[in-house]
Parts: sequence; C-alpha cells; structure tokens
Amino acid sequence: MTEARATDWDLYYRSAPFLSRFTRPVIHGAFLECLERYSIAHPAIAELGGSGSQVLERVRANLQPREYHVVDSNAYGLELLRPRLGAAVTLHLADVLQFRPDFAVDTVFSLGLIEHFDAAGTRQAVRAHLEMLKPGGVAVITFPTPTLAYRISRGISEAAGKWIFHDERPLEIPEVEAACEGLGTLIHSELIWTPLTQRMVVIKKA
Repeated sequence: MTEARATDWDLYYRSAPFLSRFTRPVIHGAFLECLERYSIAHPAIAELGGSGSQVLERVRANLQPREYHVVDSNAYGLELLRPRLGAAVTLHLADVLQFRPDFAVDTVFSLGLIEHFDAAGTRQAVRAHLEMLKPGGVAVITFPTPTLAYRISRGISEAAGKWIFHDERPLEIPEVEAACEGLGTLIHSELIWTPLTQRMVVIKKA
C-alpha cells in the first residue's frame, strides 16, 4: 500500500481550501460551545496543531485563560500568530508526537489534527493530549468521520484536483476511544454536520 504524501501546511496557511469558508464557522461554533460547557473558568489551555489558530481570540475572550500554549511543528503557521499573541500566550515549535512539556493544563484541544497520522500516530496523538492534562482535565478533539456526505464531498474535491489533505484519514469513534485506554474516559461525542462531516469528542483524564 502506497503511503499518502504529507499535507503541505505552508500552502494551507497561505490559501485555505474553498470549502473552509463554509465549514469553519459551523465547526468553530460547535467547538466553542462545547469548550465553554466542559472547561473550568480561567483555565490553563493548550491548543495542539494550533499554527495559524482560527479560534485563539474567541477562546481568550470566552474563557479568559490564565495560560494559553500553542504547540505545532509548522514554523510558518506559528509566525502568523505572533502579531496576535497578546498576554499569556506561548508558542512551542514542536512535533506534537514528541513534545514533552514542563507544564500541565486544565484543558487541551485540537481541531483537525489526529487524522493526519497513521493508526499508531493517531493513537500517540490522542494520548499526547491526555498526558498534557492535569488529573480531571478535559481534552476536546475534532476529526473528520467517513459519513456519506464526507465521502462525496472529498471525492468531488479530489476529482477536481482541489484536495490538499493527502494524509487525512477519516476516523471512527472506536479507534479514538481505544487510544484513551488507561488515561481517560470519553464523556461526550457529537457529529458536526458539514459537507466534510466532523466528530467532536470530550475526554476526561482519569
């Protein structure tokens, strides 16, 4: 089986795909509502895969975190964030799978990260979220899931030569839940209905 080539994230941050202008508002709205429901007030937060974060300002406005860490291996995307940092935001240029922080957070989240690895990497990415949490902390994770709408929308995009997420694997709940074993419990799951259907889960650390 041929290994999928990696997504060109510099290209993504320079010019987001056409569908993003329709999917982002829906995904971000559902995510922010969920984050407010499950996070404590004024949390220490980490955003994994957060280069060029599209939610930074709204998370800060809604939760007023005392710390906000952004972890990503894409230097270009992190540089885009620098003019927007403000107080309490720290950037970490690091591979999420290898990152060993000297801090722990109350809430960690990622929007479309864990599907960009093979099965072993996805498991490691999920566990990286949980290992960063304080006991009782929560991880909010979104990822694409292979509904009929997703398969049709992706197929059209690929046929038109517009698909850039070459290493994206739409995921099912059992794979993600299995990755939590021994570290946390899935306490919430919901579908976010966009053409490229997303699932959002909340995992509480043991």
